[in-house]
Amino acid sequence: MVDITAGRRPARRAGALAQIGAKKTAARALVLASLAAGAGLAALAISPGASVAAIEAAGPELTRLLRGMAMIKAVLAGALLAGIHWRMAAPISALGLSVYSAAALALGAGFVMTWSLALPGAGAALLHLGLFGGLIWLARDPAVGQRLQLGLLSRTNRRARRRV
Repeated sequence: MVDITAGRRPARRAGALAQIGAKKTAARALVLASLAAGAGLAALAISPGASVAAIEAAGPELTRLLRGMAMIKAVLAGALLAGIHWRMAAPISALGLSVYSAAALALGAGFVMTWSLALPGAGAALLHLGLFGGLIWLARDPAVGQRLQLGLLSRTNRRARRRV
C-alpha cells in the first residue's frame, strides 16, 4: 500500500490521516451492518409459526443440541469477526471489503436460521459458507501477513530492549 501522507505538510497530513480513519470506521460499520442485515432478513423470511412447529417436532433434546451447536458456531463466527475487525485497521480493497461483508451477511442469516430450527439445513450451509469464506479470505489477505509481521517484530524489539 502507498502512504498517501508522505511528503505533505503537517496540516494536510492530519487531514489525510483523519480521512483514512473515517474509511476504516466506515468499512467496519459496513461489515457490522451486513451481519445485522443478514440476521434481519433471515428473521423476516422465517415465519414464527414455522419456527414453533419445528421446535415442537424436534423435541426438547434435539432442540437443545441444535441450539448448542448454533452457539458454538456463533462463538467461532465472533472470533472470525474479531479477526476481520482487526484486519480493517489497514487499507482494504473493494473486493476484500465485499467478501468480508458477504461473509458477515451469511453468518448473520445462518445463525438465525439455525437457531429458529425452521431452516436448519440452509442455516448450517450459510454459517459454514460465511465461516470458511471469511477465514480463507482472511488467511490469504496480504495485509494480514504484514500486520502480523509488524506485531511480531515490535514484540521482539520490546523484548530485546528489556534485556539491555
